[in-house]
Amino acid sequence: MVYRASADEIERTEGAWSCLEPIFTPPGKFHVTDADLLSRWLVLYGHEAAAPRICVVSLSEARRMHSYLVNLPEIGSVEPGINAEANANVIQYTFRSPVEPGCTFELDLESELTKTVSRCTVNHPELLQSLQCERLECPSRDGTIIPITVVRQSSNAAGAPGMLPCLLQVYGSYGTCFSPDFRSEHIALLRRGWALAWAHVRGGGENGREWHQSGRQFNKQNSVLDLVDAMKYLLAHGIATPGALCLKGSSAGGLTVGALLNSHADAVLVGAAILEVPFVDTLTSMMDSTLPLTVHEFQEWGDPRDTEHEANIRSLSPFENLGSHRYPPVYISCAFNDARAPVWMSLKYAARMRARSTGLLDRRSSRRRSSDGGSDDNVVVYCSDSGHAGAVSWQERNEEFSRQVSFLHNALGLEKI
Repeated sequence: MVYRASADEIERTEGAWSCLEPIFTPPGKFHVTDADLLSRWLVLYGHEAAAPRICVVSLSEARRMHSYLVNLPEIGSVEPGINAEANANVIQYTFRSPVEPGCTFELDLESELTKTVSRCTVNHPELLQSLQCERLECPSRDGTIIPITVVRQSSNAAGAPGMLPCLLQVYGSYGTCFSPDFRSEHIALLRRGWALAWAHVRGGGENGREWHQSGRQFNKQNSVLDLVDAMKYLLAHGIATPGALCLKGSSAGGLTVGALLNSHADAVLVGAAILEVPFVDTLTSMMDSTLPLTVHEFQEWGDPRDTEHEANIRSLSPFENLGSHRYPPVYISCAFNDARAPVWMSLKYAARMRARSTGLLDRRSSRRRSSDGGSDDNVVVYCSDSGHAGAVSWQERNEEFSRQVSFLHNALGLEKI
């Protein structure tokens, strides 16, 4: 819902809700994330069911509250331009997707016509033309439809005979829409026959506030179960072959992946896992109010001073629930200057995984395992000097992704890079 109020009315009522006049309701389950307010137009940016949306609303007296949706592809994300001219009748926005590095458009708000302003180029345009990008609908165990975005070569040539490797990525927290954008480093995997997938699990913002609510605090287990169901869906539909489906979770997404790996029945489906600056020691972090974000994040994870919240956080914390079953190879990245998921969190998690596991699942030849069935080199930890957001320069980002690609290929026994 969009409201308006005069400055005088806000001052008179001291900002009470009674001073707000509802003027527009976005269509469907449109979740607003940004807006441009011009003298004659209101432009809303957001998404619905993981699809990007732009809604234009007329504020002029002649066409008051007339609105329309801009025609956009169903997969990708939109970013507003600067659009600083209040009296303008045109705006600019940039569209990105897994197969579109970035295209900036100019939209005439009156005529509803768009034209291309600029487009990013890549070194391998022929590869982008050979890719197919699709949105799949995965039914979860409770009947909720979980969107999955998949990009792969149309003729998915596997890295090894009979093998279809896939990297499934997940976030699902804080009501954030997990938009699959173009990343040049992904080309390294796509060229080698990998499929890339994004699971839009509950806890994110793909379907608005309700989607977030159904995947936080006492409902957080839904994020994990949605990821399990997404894995099984990709395997059942031949997008990945057993043993070649890998997971990647960053920050809070690392909690979701870590919680899944603690289930032996689900861990055997995973060929390898990448945890980037993962939030894996959730209970310890949430019980330490001296950490900068702990109290602020009670709304997302719960307040452990409440016994029910404490029990729920404990049941989900990857560190607290590390088992003795075999885990797939795991790559963990952490950063010495990370204030959100401190470096000690990843290090103690890796140490306990190595100590507790009776042996880590190894997709490579058995001769590469140690005599007791385990293999410490299957838990790889890399610490950088950066912060939670990762490397700043593109060189450092590419170096980190190169480490991850090499790890994945080594874990699955594919060609060395």
